[in-house]
Amino acid sequence: MTIFRFLCENRWLFLLAMCGIAIALGLTTMLSRTPDDYSTEYRDYEPLDYPIGSGVSRMRHFQGKEERAVILELGEPTIRRQLSHSEIALPLREELLNWYPQHGNRNRDVIFHEMIWKREEDTIMIWFHLVDDKWIYLNSIRYPHDVRF
Repeated sequence: MTIFRFLCENRWLFLLAMCGIAIALGLTTMLSRTPDDYSTEYRDYEPLDYPIGSGVSRMRHFQGKEERAVILELGEPTIRRQLSHSEIALPLREELLNWYPQHGNRNRDVIFHEMIWKREEDTIMIWFHLVDDKWIYLNSIRYPHDVRF
């Protein structure tokens, strides 16, 4: 009697053998991953300016500044959010993927702070990332209320 025939006649043993194979394959995959598969990958990226005359701009003078310095200049934001990496693949936020691209498990634990100032004349959105335990300006967009994306 062959092993295959024995397992076919004893279905519960067959199921147990298949589960064992699946577990072994899963463990092999997990153990073959290196710490680099989960590390954060930051890419230096310089965003382009928005077209002249569009009314949309970046607030580049905040480059390298901490969150509290931005708040001191602009006041308390109307909206504050903490975003996971999976939440940034939406319009207006998707440019953040240029700094922290999606590569398997890399960057999955990256968190961003998003602050929005809704003012009388315009809206400002600023994103911060964590650098050396400090929330540092990463990117921004400033647009008048009549602009639609």
